[in-house]
Amino acid sequence: MAVIATAADELNAILPDVSEELEDTIRHASDFIDWLLGGATKHNFDGDLRQKALDTAKAVKVKGIYEGNESLPFRVKERTQMLEWRGHRAVATLAVFNRDLAVGSKNARKQKVLDLYADLPKLGALDPVQNLERYILCGDVLDTDIATATEYQGWMCLYGGFTSGKVMGMENGMLQLAAPAAQNAKTLNLAKSQALGHYNQYGNITSMSADGERTISKLLSDCVYNDPSRTDPEVIWVDRDSYVEYGETRKNRLIIVDNSRKDDQAANEDFHPINGYKTKMRITRAINPAVDFAGTAAAKGIGYVLHAEDFEYSEVEPLRPTQWVPLNGTDMTIMQMPWHFRMALLRHRRNGVLTGFHNA
Repeated sequence: MAVIATAADELNAILPDVSEELEDTIRHASDFIDWLLGGATKHNFDGDLRQKALDTAKAVKVKGIYEGNESLPFRVKERTQMLEWRGHRAVATLAVFNRDLAVGSKNARKQKVLDLYADLPKLGALDPVQNLERYILCGDVLDTDIATATEYQGWMCLYGGFTSGKVMGMENGMLQLAAPAAQNAKTLNLAKSQALGHYNQYGNITSMSADGERTISKLLSDCVYNDPSRTDPEVIWVDRDSYVEYGETRKNRLIIVDNSRKDDQAANEDFHPINGYKTKMRITRAINPAVDFAGTAAAKGIGYVLHAEDFEYSEVEPLRPTQWVPLNGTDMTIMQMPWHFRMALLRHRRNGVLTGFHNA
């Protein structure tokens, strides 16, 4: 007697042919996440808890030589403070009704399966990545029907006003909206401290036309000064209106295009150059400052000034589709997409945040 193929069988039969393209589409659903994961320092996942020493002194000592018989001093690098954080795992589940595939001939059912795979992005397959972008930048998600922010609160959030993290080291946002001397929130399980060098740069623009460029340049300079290699930050990620406001101050200046990315969208996207720096300004459409940061300086626009390599990323399970399986007791078949990783911004003081782009 012939074995009747189930919906799961038919979906899994096509999966090897489409999985690479589908995974690539999902992984590149956000320019910001694509940039972040592409440039982050990769680290082998060596257990859920990650510990890294915070260097509190340089291992260098200089001695002037005048007589030739001076004793040469030395210094051992002190490692008295530890940064600590844990990873987080979330699972996205996609479900389809079996009845939608149980039509017509074998060829007709195969076409139905192919059509379903083509429609997966519209059915929410891209949402886990796009939600992660918004969560990292403001602590919220795009579509609460698909996921609430709670599901993401084991991962890193950059916004300094965030205080709802549920995993060690991730309780608070990484980049505080305060001068270095006033920062004291605990991030990576260590209270921020200018004396320890565990702090970020911050600048607030009081008037874009009056002190906008000066504030931006000063913050970039502070980031570079705190980088031993004196490397400019790569990108300032800003909301749409902040990007437009900055552009208005530079109407008669050059717009450059970044062709280092291979995908057509990125290759044709405009970037604002920053005077005297290699830093580019790029748009994220995942945040609405007036709503997301109401009552704070960031409500008038926000820009995250970042080095991708200062983020450490360890992945246990990559975000990719699994095999389809029947959902017992229902007429549905489901596919899961687990994502288990650990990420943190380590060298805070050569990264920063700008606010006030919309101030007249």
